[in-house]
Amino acid sequence: MLILVILSCRASSSFAFTALSRGVIHVATQSRAQSTGRSASASLSTSILLSPTQLSMSKQHKIFCYGDSLTAGTSPPSPELYPYGPYLERSLHELMSDSGSSAVVRWSGYPGWTAAAMADPTTLTGPSGLRTFLRNISAKTGSPADLCIILAGTNDLGYAVDARPIFNDIQILHRESHGEGVPTAAVGIPPSAWQRSNADAANMAATVNTLLKEWCDATPMATFVPCPIDMSTVGNELWSFDGLHFSKAGFQALGEGLAPSIANIIQSRVE
Repeated sequence: MLILVILSCRASSSFAFTALSRGVIHVATQSRAQSTGRSASASLSTSILLSPTQLSMSKQHKIFCYGDSLTAGTSPPSPELYPYGPYLERSLHELMSDSGSSAVVRWSGYPGWTAAAMADPTTLTGPSGLRTFLRNISAKTGSPADLCIILAGTNDLGYAVDARPIFNDIQILHRESHGEGVPTAAVGIPPSAWQRSNADAANMAATVNTLLKEWCDATPMATFVPCPIDMSTVGNELWSFDGLHFSKAGFQALGEGLAPSIANIIQSRVE
């Protein structure tokens, strides 16, 4: 989900939803890497496994995370994926257990994808599109997801010359979710080693985050959540060698760091 390295590729994928006999939604995924020379990874992570048995539990909330490689959990040079979703789910369980609530967290991340690509109408309605995922969740579980977490915009920094178009594309994703009756959490664009050495990229990311926060503050169904990993950590054990992706420990810190804000959103908006 990041940009700035030259040895990258974009993952193109196709999804097939299959309702298993137990009533579980399964997403079969195939991916093919196509060289673009701009994005920094070529793996894809998808998890849409929602059991009616689980979801019938009291106050069990469905959370869907959508984004690029920071959602997929890409951490070069490791071939493994470390999505923040499982860490978020575990932390939410701990935070919400006293209230009798819990959460099922599922995710879909597309390395190399820009917010512009995600917001394209053909993507939104395609097999990897946000609209498609949200409608399938609603159709297969009998109700909409309770929250959609969107982390996008990092890859756009390598293509754009102005923050406004990036913000506009991220806004499209949120409005798409709102149109499906699903409130959203807008995670701010994280820092990176590239931003630390490139003032234009850093300023653009900061402006996108400011625009997102202002819009969320004025939009009842959206909440801005700053990335819990800040610039001071760049280069430490939370980062992979490229300074663009997180390490396994970094993705854990991301999921655990988001959990308090996500729990507050659920409790204030959903319960």
